[in-house]
Amino acid sequence: MTALTEIPQLCSAVTALIDIPRFCSELGNFSERRQRNFDERRQQLRTSPEGRAGLEDLTRHAAAGVRLLAASDCLPFAPEIGEPVLEAIESSPGLHAVSAKYTLKSFRAGTLNLGW
Repeated sequence: MTALTEIPQLCSAVTALIDIPRFCSELGNFSERRQRNFDERRQQLRTSPEGRAGLEDLTRHAAAGVRLLAASDCLPFAPEIGEPVLEAIESSPGLHAVSAKYTLKSFRAGTLNLGW
C-alpha cells in the first residue's frame, strides 16, 4: 500500500511524466523502462483511497493530457468523475479528443483495459 505522505509526490511525478512520452517519442528514445515506471506510478495511485483522491484532483489539472489520463484512471472507481471530464475533452479540438472518445467508447462497451 502506498503511504499517505507519498501521494502528493506520486501525483507530481505522474503529472511531470505526462508529456515526456510525446517529447521523447519525437526523439525516438522513450524507453520501455520509462514507460513501465510511468505505468507503475499510475497504478500506485489507483491502489489506495488516498491515491484515488489524488487522481480525482488531477482531473482538474490545467493540462488536457493530465486530465485525460487521470479521468481514464478514475473510470473503474469513480465514473461519475471520469466520464464528464472525458466528455469535455472529447468535445474539444485536438488529439486528446480522439483518445477521450475511444476511451469512453471502450468503457461504455465494457472493454476498457486499464490493467496493463
